[in-house]
Amino acid sequence: MAVARNLFDLRPVRVFGSETRDGRTVVLVPKFRGRGLGWLRALLAVPSFRVKLDDEGTSVWEHCDGRSTVLEIADRLHGRLGGDPAEVRDRVARFVKRLLANGLLTLDHSGEEP
Repeated sequence: MAVARNLFDLRPVRVFGSETRDGRTVVLVPKFRGRGLGWLRALLAVPSFRVKLDDEGTSVWEHCDGRSTVLEIADRLHGRLGGDPAEVRDRVARFVKRLLANGLLTLDHSGEEP
């Protein structure tokens, strides 16, 4: 996966569904994603892995809708939490990269300059 020149200009998009439990997001990741084994999900009592996010992760996840840039998401989180803006941006960037690496997010490259 190629990383964009500036992650902060890109718009993250959730790949999987989620639910809210006790005010926090739980991402539902299917256990079998491939076409060949996807039918096995219907046979499982629990067809998805459950990735539980903390408060900050929940806030970031909620804004990964393809409309907000990573920078806008970080600025919203900073507005909610306060602190050093550069530190909040760094934490959000690391979290988004981790979600990308694990296939939970994708990036919308529309509007990115070549």
